[in-house]
Amino acid sequence: MEERLDSVVTSLQTEEEALQGRKSTLRKQVDEIDFALKQVRAALTALGVRTSGKSGGRRASAKPSPDKISVREAVVGSLDGHTLTLERLRGEVERRLQEQGYSRMGLALRLKEVLAESEFVETPTGYQFQHASEPPSPSDLAG
Repeated sequence: MEERLDSVVTSLQTEEEALQGRKSTLRKQVDEIDFALKQVRAALTALGVRTSGKSGGRRASAKPSPDKISVREAVVGSLDGHTLTLERLRGEVERRLQEQGYSRMGLALRLKEVLAESEFVETPTGYQFQHASEPPSPSDLAG
């Protein structure tokens, strides 16, 4: 009787190990797919296309992340005729985007990308928006 019980236990343990192995393989595949999806969505977002951002087991934010175009519009609106420090600019852009229904997710990266564009000039007193044909004034560039 004891041999039968040992046989059953061994059989169940073998089955458990096989199932754990399959489960591990499937989790690895899910992780690879999630990574690939994240890359595709990041590329789409960089191109100004909003994505659902929904992932299998995670709950998506009710608010969409701002795309580069939205952040650029908020920066231009904030700097229109003003010079703002990075901290004040970030706060103003965040406020404008939240009023439009965007989350703060990804804002830091998008803001960095936008401020790297040639129309945005960093002066000793802060950032300014310069139209393509309008050079910064000498007083702004003087340290």
